[in-house]
Amino acid sequence: MRTYCVFYRSFYEALAELPERNQLEVYRAIFELSLNENRTELTGLSKTIFTLIEPQIEANLQRFKNGSKPKSKRNESETEAKSKRTKSETEANKNKNKNKNNNENENKKKNPAAPSLEDVKSWFIEQGSTAEQGAKAWQYYTDGNWHDAKGQPVKNWRQKMRGGRWLEIRAEKPEERKQYQNLTNERTYQNLAEFNDFFTSE
Repeated sequence: MRTYCVFYRSFYEALAELPERNQLEVYRAIFELSLNENRTELTGLSKTIFTLIEPQIEANLQRFKNGSKPKSKRNESETEAKSKRTKSETEANKNKNKNKNNNENENKKKNPAAPSLEDVKSWFIEQGSTAEQGAKAWQYYTDGNWHDAKGQPVKNWRQKMRGGRWLEIRAEKPEERKQYQNLTNERTYQNLAEFNDFFTSE
């Protein structure tokens, strides 16, 4: 049972022009419907005025009923809505991770033949630089999945490192120069052996 109701100024102004008898009938009909949900039988002018006011009272009653629903039902609705939001966020994160993995796999497919650390270090020594500098270059491009600063795959890593500043650091320590010389000599001997084999095989 309601303990209050809304009475609009427009109701008052509409009723103020009626005879007192009709005013009383309409006032009673308004409060009976608003507070007790009872409809009063009216006739004539009173019925005409009340018919114009009644839809607003009905709307107020419906709003009151909607606001008086048990909290448990509202909590259930809120919980359900929250669950749906959480599920949507979870699905979105899954899709985001899936796309990320797909992109990583695609990058790996584009550049599957990345050199080993030893290959890069040996090549740097051959160029008169240091193994340490080669390791730095290898780590730099490995961190970028062997893509350059523009995001393009490194197709020729030797050319890429020649074009940069990686070879500006030269071998200065005696043991590194010796290591470079030994490696160069070994390569030279290997090439000579292959050359001799070519001509003596016939």
